[in-house]
Formats: sequence, C-alpha cells, structure tokens
Amino acid sequence: MGVTTPQQHYPSLMRWLHWTIACLIITALICGLLLGYGLVKGDSPAGGVLMSIHVGCAMASLPLWFIRLTLRRRSKLPEGVGPGWQQSIARVSHLLLYVLTLALPLTGYAMDIAYGGAPTVFGFRFPDFGLTAPGVQNEPLGEALWLFHSNAGQGLALVVLLHVLAAIWNTLKDPAGGIRRMLSPPRH
Repeated sequence: MGVTTPQQHYPSLMRWLHWTIACLIITALICGLLLGYGLVKGDSPAGGVLMSIHVGCAMASLPLWFIRLTLRRRSKLPEGVGPGWQQSIARVSHLLLYVLTLALPLTGYAMDIAYGGAPTVFGFRFPDFGLTAPGVQNEPLGEALWLFHSNAGQGLALVVLLHVLAAIWNTLKDPAGGIRRMLSPPRH
C-alpha cells in the first residue's frame, strides 16, 4: 500500500467544492427523481417541500459551479491515474458532469420562466428578467425544456453513479488513491 503525498491530492478548496456540490446535486437529483417518477405527488405538501429543496439545491450549486470551474482552470491538479483509456473516460465523464450540472439548473430556471413564473425557493422568488409578461406562458417551450430537463437529469444520475463506482473501483485497486485524492492528505 503506497502512501499518498500532498501533490497527489486536490487543493483543499477544490475538495470542499467537490463535496459541497456533490451533496447539493445528489439531493436535487433525489428530489427530482421522486417527483419526476410520481413517487411523491408534486401538488402535495411533501411535493412542495421536495420541489423547494430540488430548486434550492440546484440554484445554490450554480455560483459554486463557476467558482469550481475557475479554480480548476487555475490550480495545479494531481495527474491522472491508470492507463490512458481510463484517463480518457475520466475526462469525458468529468466533462459530462460539468455540462449537465450547469445545463440542469439553467433549463429548470428557463422552464419556470416559460411556464409564466420564476423559480421560488422557500418563499424567495428569483427574477424572471422580464422575459415574460405576468401570467403569459409559452407552453410548447416549457414542455420542450421539461423533456430536456427530465432526460438530462436521468443522464446526470447515471453519470454520477458511474463516477462514484469508478472512484470506489480505483480506491479498491489503490487504497492510497481513488477517493482519497478528494480527501484531506495525511499529516506527517
């Protein structure tokens, strides 16, 4: 079993953002899937709470997404591990994670506007930017956005699951690597 060095770990702010965004996105996904598959009725009191949590987590993830992307581009990150094909798959999956975690909150926001409103989280209403007159809806656009949002959410759930399984697999193969690269480095 090898001992990891600090150079094999992600910077502390990157690790904090990773786990914070992961918690927000997974919570939003669970709420969205419960509502989307009708396991909790959207017009019920529980459905209203789940929708607020779903939207709140998604909206909270957006500014963190931009901070993380900026930090990722400016930070010295650990080198990839494994054979070239695994590193290629990791790059594609990370790209998908970034694209979907941006696209989902934005399409959800746009969908609310198309349906004549704006996202509301625990009583706070986000701006509609004057894109619709009060009470005016664009039903076909709303339906198209809902279809994309729903399918992209299922796609994100699959990519997140594969990401978690790959991290577990890499940790089992190399106990000093895998998930531990996103945890605090050992103290010497």
